[in-house]
Amino acid sequence: MNKKIIILIIAVIVLIGGIFFLLSLKNNNTAVNNLAKTSKPQEIENNLVEVFYLPHPPIDPIRQKIKSILQKFPKYELKEYDFDDKNNKQKIENYNLTGHIPVAIFINGTDVFLINGQKITFKNFPKGDAFVPSLEGSWDYNDLEKVLADPVKYKND
Repeated sequence: MNKKIIILIIAVIVLIGGIFFLLSLKNNNTAVNNLAKTSKPQEIENNLVEVFYLPHPPIDPIRQKIKSILQKFPKYELKEYDFDDKNNKQKIENYNLTGHIPVAIFINGTDVFLINGQKITFKNFPKGDAFVPSLEGSWDYNDLEKVLADPVKYKND
């Protein structure tokens, strides 16, 4: 066979192999990027309320009040996570929940909202309903209702 033909065949094979290699890299990067997107708490589906809680008596009445408020907003799905349940460890880490937090509420992936120019974080006991005064949060039940009614309006950008 002619040397030129052999070189041309090798060049075509290398070119085709290079194209397949680049396509496989692109697909792998897309898969990695999609995985990274789904593992971020900020990429949560809409109309989801996640309540993290310590599983002991001072929290039970708070959880019941939160659930009764959520009943007014049937469009939301409620998911609850016990801080002591080892199955919830990754979710707790994803939201960077550290320290002694009696309750934390995330609405569509966030717990911080802006209400009347004030930053509200749905962590710890609600105002006026704190079992331990040092664990009283910046929020109350009215704040929760306002945000559930219109989370976009109170979004903290």
